[in-house]
Amino acid sequence: MIENIDKSTKQREMMIDYTEEILESISLENIMKDKIKYSEGILTLGENKFKVSDKTYVFGFGKSSAAMAEKIEKLFDIHLEGLIITKDGYEKNLKNIEILSGAHPYPDERTFQNSDKLIEKLKMVEKNSTVIFLISGGGSALFEKAEDDISLEDLKITNKILLKSGLDIKNINVIRKHISGVKGGKLLKVLKNKNCQIFNLIISDVENNNLSTIASGPTNYDESTFYDAIKIIEEKNLKNMLPKKLVDFMYKNLEIKEKETLKIEEFKKYKVKNFFISKVEEAVIRAYNILNKKGIKTHILSTDLYGDSFEAGKFTGSIALEIKKYDRPFRKPCILISGGETTVNVEDSHGIGGPNKEFVLGFVDRIKTQKGITQIAIDTDGTDGPCDSAGAIGDFKTYEKIRRNYEYNKVVNSKNTEEIFKKINDLVITGPKESNLNDLRITIIE
Repeated sequence: MIENIDKSTKQREMMIDYTEEILESISLENIMKDKIKYSEGILTLGENKFKVSDKTYVFGFGKSSAAMAEKIEKLFDIHLEGLIITKDGYEKNLKNIEILSGAHPYPDERTFQNSDKLIEKLKMVEKNSTVIFLISGGGSALFEKAEDDISLEDLKITNKILLKSGLDIKNINVIRKHISGVKGGKLLKVLKNKNCQIFNLIISDVENNNLSTIASGPTNYDESTFYDAIKIIEEKNLKNMLPKKLVDFMYKNLEIKEKETLKIEEFKKYKVKNFFISKVEEAVIRAYNILNKKGIKTHILSTDLYGDSFEAGKFTGSIALEIKKYDRPFRKPCILISGGETTVNVEDSHGIGGPNKEFVLGFVDRIKTQKGITQIAIDTDGTDGPCDSAGAIGDFKTYEKIRRNYEYNKVVNSKNTEEIFKKINDLVITGPKESNLNDLRITIIE
């Protein structure tokens, strides 16, 4: 599964084997097993059963959504139709559910085209029917219809600025929701007066499994306001960086209720049931259960580690060194696990990388030549940032290889981690994965 990587130490070999086993355990097949069932018109979600219409539609957006649709189509013995938008490379061949692909993390010309097509199909659903939405991470970029005369180019510029700003995904999505015609519950308005039974089946990749943040919550209510979006922009000094048309739109609509995202009072008028196929912490919990059986004591540092990627890596490296040298706060040998999503503040850098590779670079910068410690960090969907790699592996050899091939002090500030780890053969490449449960980091100390 993970090939063409330096496995020249026993720890590296162990870490790759462990990671492959964990990725298999969080495959969509394993995650969905026993959680969703269908028989003779009854949909079972966990312990709850629902009678569904013979006329059932399936729509979705996100990196895992096409794979989810594939499983749903096999599960149901009735005719299903609908449309899914997923990332390039994550497509599936289905019988009746149409699959469209688009660019991620930055929208392209297909974004509006695909989204318009989904909306048009959604408008055609019959009254009193059942509508299933398959929602997963990546939906924010893949599904979009801009407000007013905001252009695709405006959205491209905005997304690049936001993703390089160092803002966490929650705050990024507050801004996204307030320039969108579908995010923040606005997609539900397409089904107004249709009396549809609506199920949101969700794979979460966000902090606290916040329903309004996953894919920017097109089918859920939203508590944030234009005031919140503008406050974030002003506090981060983004006002003069973002397209003027977009900023003007937000200021113009501060008091316009009709332009706000869907609030809970209106949301309650729709018959919506939310069900998590998987929550963001599931990858960490499954990793813990697997690794604890390997005979090495395993500890969860956090299921929701966030902040600057490089600094989070250095912090984890500091804990690893403390364990290695002083057997505190845990005795060695042991394994540390963390999940969540850190962020890379790119600013003026033109480097290409991702938060997991940046995390490993920070970790290596802290442990330097210390042997007996190895770190792996990956995005469970197989793509770390705008790259084809899932993440990286790092130890004392990584530090030595970087110093041998680069001017070290320039490298640690370059944000160009894709090229760096590729050159020294420490990139972790898994290919696209069906589950998108955010980031997973494993540290072994012996």
